[in-house]
Amino acid sequence: ILTDLRVPHSYEIRLTPYTTFGAGDMASRIIHYTEPINLPSLSDNTCHFEDEKICGYTQDLTDNFDWTRQNALTQNPKRSPNTGPPTDISGTPEGYYMFIETSRPRELGDRARLVSPLYNASAKFYCVSFFYHMYGKHIGSLNLLVRSRNKGTLDTHAWSLSGNKGNVWQQAHVPINPSGPFQMMSH
Repeated sequence: ILTDLRVPHSYEIRLTPYTTFGAGDMASRIIHYTEPINLPSLSDNTCHFEDEKICGYTQDLTDNFDWTRQNALTQNPKRSPNTGPPTDISGTPEGYYMFIETSRPRELGDRARLVSPLYNASAKFYCVSFFYHMYGKHIGSLNLLVRSRNKGTLDTHAWSLSGNKGNVWQQAHVPINPSGPFQMMSH
């Protein structure tokens, strides 16, 4: 098992079969990594949402509505006034972020859930770090859950914040200790 492969590097894999008659012909392949890696690390698993594939995150099909990827140039001009960020954390109009409208037609209890790729964890402890912008009268709650997939599925509430936190980006650092392969869910 190779655990130190890194995006966006390429690797040459060589396989030589051995039988009772000796070594067979060697085969060689080059593997190109272009998707998010399976082992989170501070340097290799950073997502800025600039990629249309949103770093391998997916919309949960069982929720009530979806997160949308937008920037200052593509945001809905009809979104509720005095809500949401004017730009992403970089402060440039081209920078993308994930957004949900919590005002009407949303109702209490509605959920929009964004699910990370499955991370094949080998360490016991990680720190999930992200920026959030919670601005508006009807902001609701932002939650981070960790779904462990080790001998069944277990969802653990890792972090939560509710209410208007002002028209500013803030950073959260959340320690998690998954019991095996895991996914993160934001809702």
